[in-house]
Amino acid sequence: MKKSKILTIFVFMVFFYLVYPLFITVVASFNSNDILTFPIEGFSLKWYKSAFSSSYLSGFTISFQVGILATIISLIFGVPVAYGLAKYNDKFTNRIKNIFFSPILIPGIVLSYSLFLCWVFIAKEFDMKLPKFFVLMLAHIIILFPYTIRVIGGAFDKFDFLIEDAATSLGASKKDFILHILLPSITPAIVSASVLSFITSFNNIPISIFLYGRGATPLPIIMMQDVEKYGNPGVAAVSVVLLFITIGITFLIEKTLGLNNYGR
Repeated sequence: MKKSKILTIFVFMVFFYLVYPLFITVVASFNSNDILTFPIEGFSLKWYKSAFSSSYLSGFTISFQVGILATIISLIFGVPVAYGLAKYNDKFTNRIKNIFFSPILIPGIVLSYSLFLCWVFIAKEFDMKLPKFFVLMLAHIIILFPYTIRVIGGAFDKFDFLIEDAATSLGASKKDFILHILLPSITPAIVSASVLSFITSFNNIPISIFLYGRGATPLPIIMMQDVEKYGNPGVAAVSVVLLFITIGITFLIEKTLGLNNYGR
């Protein structure tokens, strides 16, 4: 009984620790004061109007485009790589797997600065001025690739590759096996990897702060700059809008795909 009460208190404390900052952010977004303060001094919706200003919308567009493209490309390359690493599992492939996982093992600030120096070197030595958007997208692909391989690789680890031999012996082509057997069996992993990759890209700051530029400034960078320059509740309003968008997308995915069923 005593253990049950201690566990309940601990769970409540963790829940409070996670939810309280969100509560503060939601309340602060309605502050009528021009300075971000808590408790609020008055009720106003004016900051939600600023949340849809051109600067925030342009940042949202950049973050969304980079996140979608980086996620799609990391999946296109990550699924075959995860398939090969799982099917031909030996000491050599394990070493390759560790190399692919290295971007998430290296501190973000170190990786970001290394990529920045890499792009500077390429631009200087080869006289190439790559578009900032393209550079930002490539960098995000690098940090998303390990997540894609890890999540989808976990699904392939549970996949029985003898099924491929059985399908081939029964006359199924490689294309039929991939489209009708392999991909349906790893669909939950692909969805999970997509959501995780997009959120990671959309929220990323270390990579973006080193590689953003004019015409390619992601939303988190714009929000951080506004906090430093103005410190008004507009950033809190943007955060609340993003929070409810995330909740809506999660609810939609759950209703359409039934992700709870995949865990059973």
